[in-house]
Amino acid sequence: MRGCGDVAVKQVRGERLVNKVLDTTVEELSRVGYETLSIEAVAARADVNKTTVYRRWPTKRDLVKAALERVARCQTMVPDTGDLRTDMLQHVSALRDDAESPALKSVIRMVFAADQHTELAQLAAHIRAEKELTARAMYQRAIARGELHPDTDIELVHDVLFGAIQHLVLFHPEPCPDTQLAQVIDMVLVSASSEMARRRPTLEPPPSPSMPRASRTTATPRSKKPRTSASSDVRRRPRRH
Repeated sequence: MRGCGDVAVKQVRGERLVNKVLDTTVEELSRVGYETLSIEAVAARADVNKTTVYRRWPTKRDLVKAALERVARCQTMVPDTGDLRTDMLQHVSALRDDAESPALKSVIRMVFAADQHTELAQLAAHIRAEKELTARAMYQRAIARGELHPDTDIELVHDVLFGAIQHLVLFHPEPCPDTQLAQVIDMVLVSASSEMARRRPTLEPPPSPSMPRASRTTATPRSKKPRTSASSDVRRRPRRH
C-alpha cells in the first residue's frame, strides 16, 4: 500500500515534468516559431517521451497555450502594499525581470510581429486580456483609497504605463534600470491625477462638414469687337499716276 508520501513525491515529480516541458516549449517557440514548432521536437529537447506530452496536451495549440499561460501567471502577481506608486514599481520591475529571459523576450517580440489573425496572436490576445483584468485591481484599490479620482480611465492609464515599459524593456538595447521605471511611473501618475485621464462620455462623431459650395459670381460679359473683313485690315496703297 502506497503512503501519502509516495503520492506527494509523484506530484512533485509530475509538476517538475510539466514545468520542464513548458519551459522547453517557450525556448523552442522562440527558436523556430509557432508554425514550425512540433510536439516531437519539444519532447526530444525536454528529454521526455512524446506520448507523455500528447497525453497531457493533445495538440500543439494546447501545448503553446499552457506554456504562455504559465508565463502569464508568473507575471500577474500584482502587489498590494497600500500605495499605488509602490505597487506599480514592484509590478513593472517583476515584468522587466521576467522579460530579461532571451527566450521569453523573443516570444513576446514574435507575438507583436504576428498577424492578428494567426493562432499565436489570438492565443496571446486572450492571455493578455486575462492579465489586464488582474492588473486592473491595482488601480481600483487606489481609487478606493482616494489616490485616484473615481472617474479615472484606468484602462488608459494602464495602456500608457505598460506601453512605455514594454518599449523600454523589449526594444531598447540597454537594460532598463529601476530609476527609469520610476521616472515613467511618476510621469504616468502626474497625468493620471489630472483631468486629462478622466473618462470622457462616449459621443457620436460630429457629422463631417459639407464642402462649401463655390460662390457663383456673375462674370462681366466681355465686349465683342466687331469682326472686320481681311481686306479692311490691309492698308491701301496709294495709286500711282
